[in-house]
Amino acid sequence: MVTWKPVTGKLKQISVGSASQIWSVNASAQIFQYVNNTWELISGSLKHVSVAADGTVWGVTAKDNIFKYLGNKQWEQISGQLKQISVGSASQI
Repeated sequence: MVTWKPVTGKLKQISVGSASQIWSVNASAQIFQYVNNTWELISGSLKHVSVAADGTVWGVTAKDNIFKYLGNKQWEQISGQLKQISVGSASQI
C-alpha cells in the first residue's frame, strides 16, 4: 500500500526526474527546487518546468519563451516558442 506524505507549499506544476531532481512552479510563476526536504526558490519566472534524472532542466515562460537551466540559478534563453516542454535527458528534449 502506498502512503502519501504531504509537503508544504502550493504548486501549479511539478516535474520529477528522480528522487533528488524535483522542480516546480507556483501560480505566481516562481520556480522551486526541492532540496533537503524544503523548497528552494530559483531565480526566474516560468509557467512550466521539466527536469530529467540527470539534472537537466528546461522551462517555458508565460510568453512561451524557452529557457535552459545552466546551474547556479542562471538560465539561458533558447530560440523558439513552446506551450510546454518535456526533458528526458540532456540529449532528449
